[in-house]
Amino acid sequence: MIIKKGFKKTDIGEIPVDWEVKSIFDFCMPVRGGSPRPAGDPRFFNGKFIPWLTVASLTNIPESQVYVRKTNSYLTQLGSLYSRILEKGTFIIANSGATLGVSKILDIRCCANDGIAALLNFDKNIDSLYLLYYLNTKTKYLREVVATGNGQPNLNTDLIGNLKIPLPPLPEQKAIAKVLSDMDNLITALEAEIEKMRLVKQGAMQELLSAGDDWEVRTVFELADNKKQLFDDGDWIEAEHITDKGIRLIQTGNIGVGKYVEKSTKKYIYEKSYEQLKCKPLRQGDLLICRLAAPAGRACIFPNINEDVVITSVDVTIFRPNIENVNRDFLNQYFSTKEWFDKINENVGGTTHKRISRGALGKIEIPLPPLSEQTRIAKILTDIDLTIAS
Repeated sequence: MIIKKGFKKTDIGEIPVDWEVKSIFDFCMPVRGGSPRPAGDPRFFNGKFIPWLTVASLTNIPESQVYVRKTNSYLTQLGSLYSRILEKGTFIIANSGATLGVSKILDIRCCANDGIAALLNFDKNIDSLYLLYYLNTKTKYLREVVATGNGQPNLNTDLIGNLKIPLPPLPEQKAIAKVLSDMDNLITALEAEIEKMRLVKQGAMQELLSAGDDWEVRTVFELADNKKQLFDDGDWIEAEHITDKGIRLIQTGNIGVGKYVEKSTKKYIYEKSYEQLKCKPLRQGDLLICRLAAPAGRACIFPNINEDVVITSVDVTIFRPNIENVNRDFLNQYFSTKEWFDKINENVGGTTHKRISRGALGKIEIPLPPLSEQTRIAKILTDIDLTIAS
C-alpha cells in the first residue's frame, strides 16, 4: 500500500505526519450526567433555577424544560440525587436515545440526566470546538459500530473514552475549527436572510393578491373554458406498468408548493403500457395540481425536464388555462397562498388519505385581475422567488 507523501499510516487511517492519534481518555475525563427524577422529590424540581437536560432536549432546550429548584443546601442535597451540574462551555455527548452520538458544547449552565455524558478536565492542547466538529461527523459510526446493547444501544464512558481522535497541533485545530465555524455562521446568516425574504414575499402576496374593483371571480374550471381536455386528471398507473426506463412518470411527490421537485429516484412506464392506457402526455408549462395531501391543492408549473414523453398519475390534475386570458405564473403564485389552501381544505374528503375530487377542485372560485395586472403581480412575486432561490 502506497502512503501519500507527507502522511503516515495509523490505526484510524492515514493522517498528516505532524498529527497524532489520541484516545479521549488521554486528554479528558468522560463522566455520566447523573439521573435526577422530577417525580422523585418535588422539593428539587419545577423551579426556575437551572434547566435539567435530557437527550430528548439535547438539540433544543425548550422554555418548558423541567427546572431544578434552588434550596438552602442545594449543592449537597442535589449531589445526593446523583445529579451533576454542568457549567456553560461543557462538552457533552448523548449516550442513548434518538440523539445518541450527537455532541454539543453547552451554552447554558444545567443539570443532566444519565443519558448525557460530559467530557471534563480538557487538556490545554485540545480545542473543544475542533473535537465537536470531528465527533459530529462520526454520529453514524458511534450509533452503528461503537454503541452496545440490543434493545436500546448506548455509549458508556469507557466506549467514549477509548474513541481515537486524529489531532493536529493546537494552532491547526483552532484554524480548522474557525473555518468550519465561519461557514456555520455564514449558513446561519443566509438562512436568516432567506427567512426575511420569505416574510417579504408573504407581505407582498397579501397586498398584491387583494382583490381590486376591476377584478372578477372565476372558477378554476371556467378558466379551463369548461373543457375536460383542459382540466383532466393524469393516468391510472398500476405497479405492473412501472419500469426503470421508457416513458417518464411524474408522481405526487414531484409537486411541491409552487415548484416542481425532481427526485433522485425516477419512475417510468413501459412504452407498451403508454399505448394501451392511452396516456395523456404533459406539455411544458402545464399547471399540475396535486389533489392528494399533504397538502392537497399544491401546484407547480411543469418545466422542461429533458424527457421526450412525460405523463403523470391520476391524483394530479393537468390544468391548461388559455394563456390569452390567464397568466399561469399568476395562478401558480395564487395556488401557494393560505387563501387557496383554506378553500381546498373546505372541500377535502377521505379518512386515511385526504384528497379533493377534480369536480370540487374545478368549482373553487379565484379572484382574477386583468391579464396585464396578473403579469405584473406574477413578475414581482417570481422575482422574489428567484432571489430566495439564488
